[in-house]
Amino acid sequence: MGKIYNLSRQKFGAWTVCKQAGVPKGKTHKQWLCICNCGNTGKVNTCDLISKKSQSCGKCKLAHETQIYNNNLIDITMPEAAYLLGFIWGDGCISTRRTNTKAIIISIQYKDGKEIFKICKKVGLWNKYIYTRHHKIYGYTLEKKYMTIRCNDLSSCNFLIQHDFKCKKLSPNKILKIIPCKLHHYFFRGIVDADGSFFIARRKNRKDEGGFSISGPHDQNWLYITKLCDELKITYKIKRYHHSRCVKKNGGFSHASAINIYRQKDIIKIGKYLYQGKLFGLIRKKRKYKKICGLNK
Repeated sequence: MGKIYNLSRQKFGAWTVCKQAGVPKGKTHKQWLCICNCGNTGKVNTCDLISKKSQSCGKCKLAHETQIYNNNLIDITMPEAAYLLGFIWGDGCISTRRTNTKAIIISIQYKDGKEIFKICKKVGLWNKYIYTRHHKIYGYTLEKKYMTIRCNDLSSCNFLIQHDFKCKKLSPNKILKIIPCKLHHYFFRGIVDADGSFFIARRKNRKDEGGFSISGPHDQNWLYITKLCDELKITYKIKRYHHSRCVKKNGGFSHASAINIYRQKDIIKIGKYLYQGKLFGLIRKKRKYKKICGLNK
């Protein structure tokens, strides 16, 4: 038997639950009569309220949930805000499926999501949704937990769109101009946590070698990374290629590009730059960097 909920007088987003509305014909879920902040009323399923699938009437300007203003994401004075802008540039998107509302969405694996959500909470008010995906590998079905982190903030969404977020293959020069120079390394740390990796190449008869890479679309403008590398006097290589193993549904290949750093001393330089100041972000990437630092010891 399912759990019995009494949701009367509780609040879910913009909805306030008034009373039970019974079970519709042919359905099994109980409904509740709710009133929205704008004054509209509606009947909502128990599971939709608890899972936060429905948080408003959808007809008012505050569709899905009341718009929350994360001013720290726009007035960038916090290291966490600079980092989050970098992470969103790498792994985020803006949803405009509902009328009169926009939302910033980050979808990542659950373990990484726990660390990113802690940072999001310092910048503003965000929601998280946990779900499971099924992956088929060599005939076996594997379950993986994922997390979607969402913020319904119209001002932040418009801010990102005005600064070329909708065309992320461009260099994020507009955003970097408004982030104070002393916080630039947090922005780049966010980019690396989203799209970059430190890795160790195992060699049979040779010493293991470290590497650093940031990936992007085939026509990615890498100007912002190359400029940083030139400032730090780091040698880099840009590769543009197609994945022969990853074939799209239309029969074409998946195209991509990457900027790579292979020299040990250069990897240490980029790591020192990224991990100066306050330490937060994805711990697993910093640990990999530390392993690379210890290869020659």
